[in-house]
Order: sequence, then C-alpha cells, then structure tokens
Amino acid sequence: MRHFLLIACLFCSINSLHADVDDIYVQLSSEVELMPIFVSQIDGADSELAQGYPESIRQVLLFDINNNGATRALTSKEIASFSSLGNQNLFEQDPDFAKAKSDGLLYLVKLKMKKNELICKVVSVNGQTATLIDHIFLSGDLAKDRQKIHQLSDSIHKLLFGKNGIASCRIIYTVKKRFNQPKGDPKWLAEVFMSDYDGYNIRQLTHDNSLAAHALFMPQGNKFLYVSYKIGQPKLYVSALNEFSPQRVTSLKGIQVTPSINTSGNTIAFSSDVTGRADIFLQPLGKDQKPMQIFTAKGAANASPTFSPDGIRVAFVSDKDGSPKVYVMKIPPTGTKLKDVKVELISKRCRENSAPSWSPDGKKIAYCGKNSGERQIWIYDVETKTERQLTQGKANKENPTWAPDSLHLLFNAQDGDQTDIYLINLNQPNAQKITSGPGAKLFPSWEPKPR
Repeated sequence: MRHFLLIACLFCSINSLHADVDDIYVQLSSEVELMPIFVSQIDGADSELAQGYPESIRQVLLFDINNNGATRALTSKEIASFSSLGNQNLFEQDPDFAKAKSDGLLYLVKLKMKKNELICKVVSVNGQTATLIDHIFLSGDLAKDRQKIHQLSDSIHKLLFGKNGIASCRIIYTVKKRFNQPKGDPKWLAEVFMSDYDGYNIRQLTHDNSLAAHALFMPQGNKFLYVSYKIGQPKLYVSALNEFSPQRVTSLKGIQVTPSINTSGNTIAFSSDVTGRADIFLQPLGKDQKPMQIFTAKGAANASPTFSPDGIRVAFVSDKDGSPKVYVMKIPPTGTKLKDVKVELISKRCRENSAPSWSPDGKKIAYCGKNSGERQIWIYDVETKTERQLTQGKANKENPTWAPDSLHLLFNAQDGDQTDIYLINLNQPNAQKITSGPGAKLFPSWEPKPR
C-alpha cells in the first residue's frame, strides 16, 4: 500500500547509525553582519573556584554569543589590533570611549569572579554606561553551572536587543542504537533524551526498551509527547519530564505517527491508518476526547502535520499528486465533508518532501526536500509564497524544527552511517554539530519558549 511507502520515507532516518560528521555549510541568500562584541577574560584574582574553571565557563558564554544569530565575540587577533582594548581585561578599568567608538565597537562584556560569584558588566560605548549583572553563584560543577551561563547569555541578549535569546532552551530528541543478540537478528532500540540547546547535560527520558520517535515538549506543564513502538504498532504517549510515566493519548486503532501540538497545548494532529490509509487526524487533549479526520485523498498517504501558531491551519505532507509534497490547509469546522476540504501546494521546487515545521512567528515553514542527490532543508516564506533551499553539500539533512525565536533551527544530518543533530540560524552560514557519542540522533525538537 502506498501509505506504507510514505511512512517508510518519513522514517528513513531512524535506520541511520552514528559517527562524526564534518561541519555543514548553510547557503544563505543574504547573510547578516553580526555585531562584534568584546568579551573579556574572567578576572579571577578573587575566585574560590579551581584554577582553569573560569575559562571553562567563559567558553560556554562564547559559544552562546557566537551562535545567537545577532552577535559574535571578537577574536584574539581583532582584540590585539584595537588600541581601545589594551587594558579591558581589567574589570574595573573604564574604556576610552572615544577610541572604542573609533574602533567601531558598540558593547564590551567584562567578567570577574568574587569568591564563587560571577559578575558581568555590559558596557555601552555609545551610551557610555554600564549595566551590572551579578548574583550568579557558581558551584564549580560545570554540568550544573552551564544553565546559569546560558541564562546570563540570554540576559545580555535581552539587554542588547530587547528580546529573549534561546540559550536557556532545552531540546529533545531520540537516540537509536543497534544491539547484537546472542541468537537472532540484531535489535534496534531508540529512546528519548533531553539536553541543553548546545547538546550538553544529556538526560534519558524514556525507558521503553523499544523504538521511540518524534518527541515533542508539551507547551504547558512539565511533559512531553512521543511515539513508541513498545506494543508493536506505533502509538502516541505523554509522560512527565521528571518521572517516566507514559500514558496513551488516544485509543484509536492502527498506527499513530508524526504528531504535532498546537501552541495552546490542548490539541494534537497526527497521521493514522485507521481508515485503511495514512490520513491526517485532529484530537483535543483530555478525557474522552475523540479524534476527527480532517484530510484524506484517494490512494494517497498523508502525514507530518504541523500547526500554524494561530492554530487555524496545518501544513502536512501528501503524495496525492505523485511525489510527497507539502500542502497547507485551514482546519475544517466540525461537520465539514472531507471532499470539500481545500489544500494549497507550497513545495513546488523539490521532490520527496517530508517533515514540515511552522515557525513560531508564523512567517516561515521549514521542510526537507530533494532536488539532486542529498536531502536538504528548504524554507517557505508564508508572506511572499516563495521557497528557497537553505542547505547545500553532502549529507542528508532532515527533520528541521524551529526555535522559539523563529531564527534558529535544529536538524539531523546523515552521511553514510553517520547521524547527528546540528544547530543553525538564518543569519550565519555554519551549522554547529551539537551531539556526539554512539547512536543515531534523530527528530530534534525545541522547548516551546525560554523558561
């Protein structure tokens, strides 16, 4: 049946294995010039922490500043070339504002340790003012302190740009591994994991001893939604983040895959073959709520719905016209006949589309497509109704998902038997690999908004 072919296409990345992948270059139609910022060494004369530890936490801060899509830290070569920065590693030393302005500097971030407290001073060159961010008490355990540095990064971002950064966000994804058995074929297992946005502080969330896929944070509450094969057919489950306690979401027969959650957190959309083919269903969350079929097409497979932020529309994949393509439709009112549902094709320039993801600002839809060779990430502009290829080069890139700022994306990239998760933003061309270690990293997803 054709819907099994589409589901196989959508799940093709779950069969990949892990190894390191080289950095991936993202071809942007217009790269934005990032604001250069001086980030001082940490004045650690009064530090109670271990020698070298201040530099470890500074490297976390530098990663955040260099990957927020708006700023970049000056390199050591650049710092040496600016006369205004000669003594700026000293926390208390005020800059020569005239020289700093002449060097083209806008902000300086100065750091020092006082016992176990990290103190940050953000200096505005044009305003000739300084804002203090203090009471950042560190434990000396980098795994615990990373989140405090991410929060500092977001505080700096909000101070400079008036909006939240994404460094404090967590991400969720699955890791698939192969286990050889004494007798019989090898066994494949995939569990759900959570980490900081940069791939650190990894924690396993599921323990199904089965295959898991498409994990998503619930917008409200400390829970996540995921697909599990633990009873054979894939079904949808919800569990708490802090305690593994899976509960079935629907009693619907057949498979349930590729779920999405609306921004209110009260409705899910998913694909199910309960009618004999893979169609799109909608279901309010809550006791005794029943699913509603919202799209079908004769002989077609339909999957991977994603809600618009206003909850009025969904984008999804269908092979109703041949090759799987991305379509958009308004969610029909209850009682609408399925034959009366109208859809709009948006992916016209590439083949074998999968995994659409609607940006939180509603302006873009990311998806995977193939036009020659490897699968790449594409972006559809909702306002101009134009699409462009985002990524280039080797490695199959799949499952794009937007950060709360509608600027950053995660995706998993497969090159041969290598699969890892990459972080990019639309203003910078270099994707950063954020996962490592054994297993295929798949289906990444962002926490809906900074905590």
